[in-house]
Amino acid sequence: MNKIIALQRTTFPLSPLPITQFFNPNISDHKTHTLHRIGHLKGLNRLEWVSLRCHFALQRISNHPNGCHAKITTFNSKTNEVEPGFIHSYVFSTHLKQYTTKTINKVHHYSVPLPPEYKHWLHDPLPILFTVFDQDSKKLYSKNIQSFFKKYPQQNQRLPAITFKSNQPISKQYLLSLQQKKNKLVSQRLKAFNSANKENIPPSTPLKPTHSYKSTNQLTTSKNNKKKRKKSATPLAPNVQNKLAKLTISTPLPTLKKRNISHVRGDKGSCFFEWKALEAGFFTDITPAESDYGIDASLYTLNKNFELEPGCVQVQIKAKKTIKYTPSSAIFNDLETQHIYAWLHTCFPVILVLVDTDKNCGFWLHIQSYFQNKSLTKKYNTVYIPLSNKLTPQGFQKIRSIKNDLFLPKSKL
Repeated sequence: MNKIIALQRTTFPLSPLPITQFFNPNISDHKTHTLHRIGHLKGLNRLEWVSLRCHFALQRISNHPNGCHAKITTFNSKTNEVEPGFIHSYVFSTHLKQYTTKTINKVHHYSVPLPPEYKHWLHDPLPILFTVFDQDSKKLYSKNIQSFFKKYPQQNQRLPAITFKSNQPISKQYLLSLQQKKNKLVSQRLKAFNSANKENIPPSTPLKPTHSYKSTNQLTTSKNNKKKRKKSATPLAPNVQNKLAKLTISTPLPTLKKRNISHVRGDKGSCFFEWKALEAGFFTDITPAESDYGIDASLYTLNKNFELEPGCVQVQIKAKKTIKYTPSSAIFNDLETQHIYAWLHTCFPVILVLVDTDKNCGFWLHIQSYFQNKSLTKKYNTVYIPLSNKLTPQGFQKIRSIKNDLFLPKSKL
């Protein structure tokens, strides 16, 4: 593939974020600002990972009126249907050791002050989490704001601060218990609304027929069926049967949107890739599922001065629960030829990322160099990704060099 012309401007600083993005916005140093931004994104990523373990969906918010950074949508564990209401969360990334108040039996107690937005959270009808990400231990801590102020009402009379223990990070069980609290609050508010508006509320479920019938072709002539038919009630008239059948077909029971396990696995793959990129000091832009046309994410790299480098790497992420391995490679069988043709005709480098959700590991492959001299005759292609191409900081540096070979002149590398 021919190299594109190198850009005139090789690096440029990152644009400042809105003030509401960080707990301490008064940051003048560019490097410190970038590190705060990476830490904030790490906290959101870890919260999304815990949510995915519960099969929940996390959506990031840029400018919410109450200052929250994310909202979590919950799903019924039995039917996988979406549940009403959200769990909002404010994410604060910091070094918790500076908030240590005491240590008992090697357990550190941290007292973290709340941001000014906490006053809007006290009267919110749904749960709001104050989530703290420790950049040293890479652990996530969270508490429900409303429950905290109910337990400690005196905190509202002075500068509020929430205490966390180092041995009690956020867990899957905690989010599941918060889901039950949220559903209880929603049902209480729904009952109050229904009781106040009885006349204006339509029936929640359509009429269902209480009798079932069988056509004469479906009835067998065995003795057992004859005995059962004698004991059964008198069959309905044919005109009534037709009305009930039409009613059943024309008015089906309403169904809510469901969250498929493949959606959860796909979100886990994107979340895993973003975490590894942030660990390497790079940024990612995840493409929403409804806007995915062969590219799942874009990777943006930084130089040693924390300045954004030109160009990006386009990423296709495939997450699998079980992956076939050889002694030297990981195997992926379902790579579509039409996507490969599109990737070969783009000016950006494209990498395929294969994530093993069972082992929590990932591998990458440069598409253009792999298919440069190969014929594409089948609809689906099998690729062998070297096990040495792991998603590690060293691996991301190799991906960065592939991109910079295209976009930067050799004198600037």
